[in-house]
Amino acid sequence: MIRRASEAGARPGRGDAGRHPRRTARAAGEESPGQCQPQHPLSGAASAGAVAKKKSTRAAQADPQERAACQEKHQRLAREDRIFLDECGIPLALTRIQARAPIGERANVTAPFPPGSNLSVISALGVHGVCAPMPSAGAVNSAVVARYGEPRLVPCLRPGNLGLLDTVKFHYAPTASELIEAGGAGVVHIPAYSPDLNPLEEGIAKLKETLRSFTARTQRNLSNALAKALALVTEGDIRGWFEHCGYIFSLK
Repeated sequence: MIRRASEAGARPGRGDAGRHPRRTARAAGEESPGQCQPQHPLSGAASAGAVAKKKSTRAAQADPQERAACQEKHQRLAREDRIFLDECGIPLALTRIQARAPIGERANVTAPFPPGSNLSVISALGVHGVCAPMPSAGAVNSAVVARYGEPRLVPCLRPGNLGLLDTVKFHYAPTASELIEAGGAGVVHIPAYSPDLNPLEEGIAKLKETLRSFTARTQRNLSNALAKALALVTEGDIRGWFEHCGYIFSLK
């Protein structure tokens, strides 16, 4: 027996009277709870004008108030007043991060292992350039800072300059402060866990990236490569480092 459409639609539970109230409301045109919601977790952010970017991470241990006070103090300084002091270690096994290879094959390279002793470099940076870089075998300590300060750093300082140091232990030694003050400059320590306030940190990153191309494998070759890498630092590089650290106003 074939039922008519009117009879089929009149079966119990098939008409509006037998439907759940919520279902009936949805059928009448109400939006369901998930309707018009972004189907992809990033689609809502993209529609609001946000896009995926590389994160800028800061240490959770950094004191926000100390950082804010440091940045406020810098706003009152002339551009020539800041002289940042820092040091780094450069291994003999530096090699380029990337290499060429046919599609589907790995780029296999060789490098010394273990990498051997580091060549330490201590230097200062102002808006006009890198000041008196000095390489030294082994780690940097108070004795190395003392040997660096009087013949190299002090002649670069002028009365009214401000020497900015990070919070490494030997930077608090009386010798370091006395040498800087001997050149007529003051001494200020950058807040702890705040390398992003030191443009010389970005200079060190560029320096190491350049040295990867030289593949120096002896202390002597590394010292020569260091001199060539320092010669490649431009005024535009320094401007970018200062701007990235928030010192845009100092370059006007």
